[in-house]
Amino acid sequence: MPTHGFLLLLCLAAVRTEPADVEGKRESIEAAVGALIMLEAGVLPEARSGTWRFQCSDIGVWIGNIMDINNDYTDRAELLGNRSLMLQSLTVNDTGEYAVTLNPLLSNSSITVRVYLTVLVPVSKPTVIASVSEIAEGNGTVTLSCELSGDSPTVQWIKDGEWLQYHERMNISSDNQTLTISAVNRSDRGDYQCMAHNPVSTERSDKLLLTVFNGPEEMVLTMDPMQEDIIVGINVTFNCSVQSVPPSEFEWFFNADMLDWRGPKLDLVDVGRNNSGNYTCQARNNMTGNFVTSSKTMKVIELVSKPIITTNVLHPVEHNDTLTLTCAVTGDVVRVNWILPVAVVSNNELMQESADNMTLTVLSVDRSYSGDYRCQVWGIVNNETSDPFAVEVSYGPDAVKITTEDNKEIYALQSNLSLSCTADSVPPAEFQWLLNGKSLEHKSQSLVIVNMTENDFGNYTCRAYNNRTKQYVASAKLITTNGISVLKISSSSREPIEHGNVTLTCDVSGQFLSIQWNKDNQALEASRNAVLSEGNKTLTIREVDRIDAGNYSCVAEGLLGRKASQLFQLAVFYGPDDPQISTGQRDPAFLTGSNVTLTCEVLSFPASEVRWYLNGKLLPHHKEELIIFNLGQNNTGNYTCETFNSKTQLIKQKSVQISLLETSDLEDYGNKSWIAAAVVGVLVIIAISACAFFRNRN
Repeated sequence: MPTHGFLLLLCLAAVRTEPADVEGKRESIEAAVGALIMLEAGVLPEARSGTWRFQCSDIGVWIGNIMDINNDYTDRAELLGNRSLMLQSLTVNDTGEYAVTLNPLLSNSSITVRVYLTVLVPVSKPTVIASVSEIAEGNGTVTLSCELSGDSPTVQWIKDGEWLQYHERMNISSDNQTLTISAVNRSDRGDYQCMAHNPVSTERSDKLLLTVFNGPEEMVLTMDPMQEDIIVGINVTFNCSVQSVPPSEFEWFFNADMLDWRGPKLDLVDVGRNNSGNYTCQARNNMTGNFVTSSKTMKVIELVSKPIITTNVLHPVEHNDTLTLTCAVTGDVVRVNWILPVAVVSNNELMQESADNMTLTVLSVDRSYSGDYRCQVWGIVNNETSDPFAVEVSYGPDAVKITTEDNKEIYALQSNLSLSCTADSVPPAEFQWLLNGKSLEHKSQSLVIVNMTENDFGNYTCRAYNNRTKQYVASAKLITTNGISVLKISSSSREPIEHGNVTLTCDVSGQFLSIQWNKDNQALEASRNAVLSEGNKTLTIREVDRIDAGNYSCVAEGLLGRKASQLFQLAVFYGPDDPQISTGQRDPAFLTGSNVTLTCEVLSFPASEVRWYLNGKLLPHHKEELIIFNLGQNNTGNYTCETFNSKTQLIKQKSVQISLLETSDLEDYGNKSWIAAAVVGVLVIIAISACAFFRNRN
């Protein structure tokens, strides 16, 4: 049976390839060549007979249940029991008018129903043919033709599965079978089809791809990882994409030099600093002849390493060495910062930093710069901190001190003595013990004497030694047996000057109850200018006077008796006071040719230096007595005695006018001389008599 069939109802409704009922009468119907059609009488009065005719020629007749088919239709026609006529294998020649005449049972009038059948050739599957299937954008015109066969075809165009939306650059032929597109652009790219149909068939062509070459455009250059600063050693991928038909060819450039690399992706493995620079992607469309470029700059950086602090000297010695710390680091360093010990933060006057902060220098380092140092390093993308670097400044030994276990200095015979020596020293000091200046061959910090004998008492010395600073410092402690030991009296001033202050200290050890001061073997009590303090261990003499000079001693009173210090002679420097010049006579006028002795008398300690001047001119004489020989006009005048104390730095002067006697004065001078001689003679007689008296008495 043919693939397509048609059914005609009373109204001769057409049934096409896929039968579909059509209600109501129809004047004409269409059917496809080769199809099957069924023509039915429809709902009419019951007929006793009837005839089917085609253009006045009978096809088939029936009377009652007897049916007869025309020989010309024997192979193609069949009368069915419901008065229907079935025709198959239709041809174009079957086109024409068909009529069925019915003779009703209850009427002598016949009923005729007519219909016009048109048999059409179905449309063939169309083919789309393009004048050119590939074209550069904006470069010309494309004509698409829909080629097909069949009766009365109607053509429609489809693009990318949708009915074609026409625009002003499109021109369609009158039969719709030719589509012309001018000034082709990328929007015209796509799959084109044409669909043809007539009343009996519908066909669609295969797709024709119209390719419109365009681009490259809208280039996007990306870098993975997406950052300009790339860490040494990682892999980097550049991806280049463009809008381009056909796909563009890609070339790569590094700092304007072409790389031997093609394709949209550029892979860099294990990048180093030499990979820093400008990367350019160039995309070229060989069909359009266009190209575009895009660039990215990549900077390859090295992470900063964990810094290590180095030093120029492992064990700097206080006040002797210059300490230099260096922050050793690799990588791209942006900033360096030093973390200092707490004590150094507030005392960094001696510290200097280099321009790049990599080096820290301490001039003439002292102990306060000891501690843990760190350096912090900031890179472009990371930062690191060094491990603590311990700086130990060697110093000392300082503050050497001897202590006894029981804080005593007086012990009984047969008792035990435990001494400990401490010193502020880095590194720890080495110790040596001495007793009364003799080495005990003992090297530890502690010294223990068991069952002390008389030979174990005396002055213990601890000698501390620092093997780095090469310094020795000693401390002494006097250990006595149940008594008092007064070492000495010390003075605050070695050369006290009159009217200044001086302090005497009684250096006493042992168990004492009181201290008494003596001067020239006489007890000294506190007064306005003699002040006692610190339990009488200290005697301060305010505005010291020359009369305060003398021999001082301090006496300590203990449970077992008293002990006095050695005498301490206090000398007070004073003067010179105003000097006096003695000429041996009241009148400083002398005979011509006589010898004159001038004596400069002055109170001063130590003795003042003496200089003599005649009429303001220094004489070559520096003793207290000045003898003027053969007095005459050339050596008379104003004689000046100048005294100078090198301790007090004081200078005093005294002058006398020496002149020659006039002639009128000679007689008076002779009388006076006789009287003076008589007085001297009387005094001599008295002295001789007194000596004889005392001799006889003894």
